[in-house]
Amino acid sequence: MASVTAKLEGTAISGLSGGVSPGLANTDSLLVFYEENENDAVMIRYQEGNESESSFSGELSVVASFDNLLDGSGGDNTFVDANII
Repeated sequence: MASVTAKLEGTAISGLSGGVSPGLANTDSLLVFYEENENDAVMIRYQEGNESESSFSGELSVVASFDNLLDGSGGDNTFVDANII
C-alpha cells in the first residue's frame, strides 16, 4: 500500500509536482492499478475523511487483487474470467 500512496502523492502518475489532487471531503472511489509488465492488477478503495487534505495515508484499502488478466480474457486486459484473489 505504501507504493500506491507514494505514487498518488508523488509525480509518478500526474507528472506534476505535488501528485494527484485529493478528493473532496467524504469522497469514496475505486481505483485500479495495473502492475507494469505483468498481467496483474489491484482494486483499491479510496475514502477521504471529513476534511480533504493532501495525504492519502490511511485512506486506501485493497478491495481485490486480479491475477493473470490475460489468461482468461482473450488477451485484452479485461476482468472477464480474471482470477480474483
